[in-house]
Amino acid sequence: MAGGNQILDVLDKEPDRYSLDSLVLWTTVAIFADVNYRKMTMDLNKQIIGIDRIGSTDPGIEAMALYFSPDDEECSKAIYDLSPRVCIVDEKSKKVKMGELGKIIKDADWTSLRYYKDENPNKKTFKEIDGKRWFICDEEGTVVEGNRFIITKGAVPVKIGGKEVRVQKIDNTIGKHPAIKIAGSIGIPDEKLGERIMTAVELKEGEKTTEDEIKEFCKGKMEEYEIPKHIVFLKENEIPVTRYGVVRYGPLKNMLKEKGYL
Repeated sequence: MAGGNQILDVLDKEPDRYSLDSLVLWTTVAIFADVNYRKMTMDLNKQIIGIDRIGSTDPGIEAMALYFSPDDEECSKAIYDLSPRVCIVDEKSKKVKMGELGKIIKDADWTSLRYYKDENPNKKTFKEIDGKRWFICDEEGTVVEGNRFIITKGAVPVKIGGKEVRVQKIDNTIGKHPAIKIAGSIGIPDEKLGERIMTAVELKEGEKTTEDEIKEFCKGKMEEYEIPKHIVFLKENEIPVTRYGVVRYGPLKNMLKEKGYL
């Protein structure tokens, strides 16, 4: 269900419009299902089973998660299980250790050989490592145990005053502002609280808003300490995203550093 977020928004705004008594399975393909998304699906009814799969036409299924309640670790921490043909590597193409962030790659024996008349994606997407051909996926992940990992897109949880904050939740909320096309948040150092939130946004064509208006929009929709300390306005398509339109937080942080915001 690639349009899962839009469907959940409708169900949240009009809870009595549809009967969900017969709904037993909610499956998501391609999009990244974060903690907030999974818990919302579990709240639809008590009998529902959640299945999330990450993949695309070229590499196929890269990872999957199965959960039965909001308390399941797969749901509460957005954990996935890697496909046997997939691994996570660092910048030197070495397998990452537990707790480390890396790039998800998949055995390319069963994928296309190349893209027709387009060499640039070939150089970026296919790579030979130790004599074996791999497909380089858009997703990044942190290994938590064995083949279990958290897809993060580089989104390391921000710790504000000892409380762990998931930036995807903040981005989903700010992204509902009528003038905002997309939002991406990162953690920045703060003397009092340890860290605070900085959010980069792109505006929809023809729309205008201010930092104060966005912060006012956030009030009542998130905790006071989760409201971004700083909001950066970027040009169209400047926020780096995957082919699914999900923010790539690692490259976003690097870009903000290069632009002098950090």
